[in-house]
Amino acid sequence: MEKTRGKVLSRVLSALLIVLALLTVCKIFFIDIYTVVGASMSPTYENGQRVFARKVGGAGRFDAVIIRAENYRGGGVLPEDADRLFKRVVAVAGDVVWSENGVLCLEYDGETHILTDENYGGGDIDRMSVQVERTVVPDGYVYVLGDNRNNSADSRIIGLVAVEDIEAVVL
Repeated sequence: MEKTRGKVLSRVLSALLIVLALLTVCKIFFIDIYTVVGASMSPTYENGQRVFARKVGGAGRFDAVIIRAENYRGGGVLPEDADRLFKRVVAVAGDVVWSENGVLCLEYDGETHILTDENYGGGDIDRMSVQVERTVVPDGYVYVLGDNRNNSADSRIIGLVAVEDIEAVVL
């Protein structure tokens, strides 16, 4: 009986170690949990909210992303201790982005898209008080905006974001 109990305990511990190792590998290389800092993504995401994000694969148009902030801190726009930005990709390489009367406009796939009713699951996105100048997004970059368009240090201020600076894509 003691030998049977010992074998069962050994198998359970082995299984737990394997699960722990797999979870660690997933966290390091594939998926992580991030905490939203600030109000720039409200109403979709709130300050302090925790989200899962994948660390592999590219970001697409309208994906919420986590960006490494070190290349975007200059000029006193971002806090010097900011290590990540949480924004939405609104335009990818080859897209043209601008705004008219506070409404986001995009040109891609040969069509113009006027986004009068943006909603990413958290509520309607307000019109912008700061206009977006007509910008063609070059290869290797994306144009990002916060969902809280009137309270966000995004591409209107920090410029285009290099694709290589995107750390993860929110699931």
